[in-house]
Amino acid sequence: MKRWGFFLCMAAWAAGLAALRLAFPERPVDLVGPRAILDSLFALGLLIFVLAVTAGAGRAILRVLRVDGMSHLEQAAVSSALGLGLLATGNSLLAFSGTFARTGLLVWLGVLALLAGIEGRDLPERIGGSYAALRHWWARRPPGERLGMLVALLLLAACVLMALVPTWDYDGLMYHLQAPRLLLEVRQLRLMPDLWQANGPLNVEMIFALGLSLGSDAFAKLIHVWFGVLLILGTSALGGRVLGRDHAWLSGLLMLGVPTLSFWAGAAYTDLAWAAFETLCLVGLFAWLEHRSSAWLMLGGLLAGLALGTKPLAWLLIPIVSLVILIDRGRALRTGVRSLGAFLVPAFLVGAPWYLKNLILAGNPVYPHIFGGPGWPSNRLALLTAYLGSFGMGRMPLDFVLLPFRIFLRPDAFGTFTRSLDFPNLLFLLSPLSPLVWRSRVPRILGVLVLARFALWSLGSQQTRFLLPIFPCLAVLAADVVHGLTIRWRGSPWPRRAPIAVVLAWLVVILGFSAFFPGLLRFQNVVIGIESKEEFLGRLAGDYLAVDFIQRKVPVDARVLFMWDGRGYYCDHRCLPDAEQSRWTWYVQRGVDAEGTAGLLRADGIGYIFHSYGDAQFILEHDPSGANRLAEEFFLREFRRRCTRLLSSDPATEVYELTCLEDG
Repeated sequence: MKRWGFFLCMAAWAAGLAALRLAFPERPVDLVGPRAILDSLFALGLLIFVLAVTAGAGRAILRVLRVDGMSHLEQAAVSSALGLGLLATGNSLLAFSGTFARTGLLVWLGVLALLAGIEGRDLPERIGGSYAALRHWWARRPPGERLGMLVALLLLAACVLMALVPTWDYDGLMYHLQAPRLLLEVRQLRLMPDLWQANGPLNVEMIFALGLSLGSDAFAKLIHVWFGVLLILGTSALGGRVLGRDHAWLSGLLMLGVPTLSFWAGAAYTDLAWAAFETLCLVGLFAWLEHRSSAWLMLGGLLAGLALGTKPLAWLLIPIVSLVILIDRGRALRTGVRSLGAFLVPAFLVGAPWYLKNLILAGNPVYPHIFGGPGWPSNRLALLTAYLGSFGMGRMPLDFVLLPFRIFLRPDAFGTFTRSLDFPNLLFLLSPLSPLVWRSRVPRILGVLVLARFALWSLGSQQTRFLLPIFPCLAVLAADVVHGLTIRWRGSPWPRRAPIAVVLAWLVVILGFSAFFPGLLRFQNVVIGIESKEEFLGRLAGDYLAVDFIQRKVPVDARVLFMWDGRGYYCDHRCLPDAEQSRWTWYVQRGVDAEGTAGLLRADGIGYIFHSYGDAQFILEHDPSGANRLAEEFFLREFRRRCTRLLSSDPATEVYELTCLEDG
């Protein structure tokens, strides 16, 4: 009986979750009261169950791979990442096969629970031993390290609070939640020309779908919080693997000092998952350089494949890691090719299906980028490409030289969400000094990886969050400098403590802001039920009032074109969000004048227009060709006067009815 204790506990937990959801479905948007707490408890309970199941499944994968020499930290982070990847892969197969629905998702979760139950038969003994080891480890930690970890736990609590509120972050409402919601409606993968992001790899969104199928979007954000935890653990593991165990905790704390990390974590994004997969892949690479075991390369390949299935930018990792494997000194070319195969084969097997799907359905593996495809002629693609390339401060030679400094000095030019704070940890500026303290070639390889990845990033869309995968590397290199200073000044008590004190002081600043921000916006009110979801979203989601009007007043068979606003999660089929944030401009370019534009709109079944001032202003700041500015001026000066009737307005938005060509 004892050997099946873990399985029975999971079965009881699942039964409790089912009873809670059946008795108390997700509350209506206008409801206030303590029932809100039950929604949060369900989301947290589902998270704990999924993490327990996927950690067990991940341990089973590690056992099959027979990876030797893993630390406890590496084993915990990697097993959780692999298990979540396995959950995502199974859900993706359901979508590929046309059976993407709640029943299938729950069945697959049940299969993983059985696997985890078998794998966890000795879990009670392992937990007992781990707890004793943890107490012993904690007792030996220096005061600075303890304080840093307490700050980390408080930051985690702030992230959880931000995750439990109704979704209001932009990209979550535009596609990270909208894509799986739409896929659940149609039950299978298909091309979505009007939501271009939904055609890319959706590994993490496949996990989000589990929560959405049960009525909880908070679960999606909590999963992203956990990927943030895995990113910090992965950074610590990378620091320990590259520089030694003394650097592990310091590397993690420096990664935690990225100002916007807590805000990204509490949002329905996938960036932290992508960065976590890539970071753990690098752990596998450096472990292979140490142990020369192909099992580590296969593990790194699996994690790289999960990154490829999360974000297309992960392709930038593949040639860099491949080059390191091939040119590793002291190895014959034939051996290098064999090692390269051990990395690439699992990476492609895990990551390639998303791109093969696009190749089959659209003739373009990265649809709609580069080659266009169904619904994406060259002029429409040109508008999207111009927008993505508009981030940064220029592409002249001097601009590339100044780029590392401008990221800190002008974060608004490189950021989207929380733009003014969208910059790396200021202490990452120490990382260029790391060559002064290098004691082996391994940190040099990490430095080359950073430079190569930064160079490739600079040639694309220069958004700061697209640099996330190199932040852990910078944290490790900066940790080497901080640790080197403490050694250099070890003869002087106060100077020796100064570098660690600076790291902790910066973390306290980040904690203060992360705790202040939710309080300022009264996040806790909606979590405990003092405020309804409707009231919260009306305050923070800039288009929610207009969306509510559309769903109450616009005919069910009508279609509303959103102008530069891509958020469609809270609207139904009546809304046509502008995910490429140039849809109106595309109509204007083809229509030429007011009547011609109105004719194109009516031909597509569009009878209403939604105008968002904030979204228009943002896109005009990222409009290198001036096409969007001309389209906005055309609407304000001519089109709305000649072809529309105002139905609703608030300080941020307006809804118009199309009046041109009513008889046609």
